[in-house]
Amino acid sequence: MSGAPTGRAWLCCSWIAVISRIDALWAIGPATPVRERIIASLRAEVLRPDDFAGTLGRDDLACVLPVVEGPQLAMLAAEKLLRTMNAPLWLDEAEIYASPSSGSRSFRGRNSAMRCCRKRAVPVPRPQD
Repeated sequence: MSGAPTGRAWLCCSWIAVISRIDALWAIGPATPVRERIIASLRAEVLRPDDFAGTLGRDDLACVLPVVEGPQLAMLAAEKLLRTMNAPLWLDEAEIYASPSSGSRSFRGRNSAMRCCRKRAVPVPRPQD
């Protein structure tokens, strides 16, 4: 088993409150690029190449980190996800914050986490390099 990943898979579901507020104030159009910017920031600053990102709804996001070595690293990842999602964004002249909230769960293996997530999450494709 040398070289095989160890640890537990970690599923993090986040609610990004700003998406609904933008939809209500500015209509649906402007919220989509904001959500895309948030997801792009997560991919660039937090998620690893093998991590999964998907949407559960208009303002819900799910991430699966297939291997997390212990609860301390899971907490660090959760803090980094929330900090990255709450970085200020500009929409026209307004500075906005995502105001995310998050919950997480660990799984014994990647397949369990992915099965749970894929029941509802729509994968967000990675941008082509």
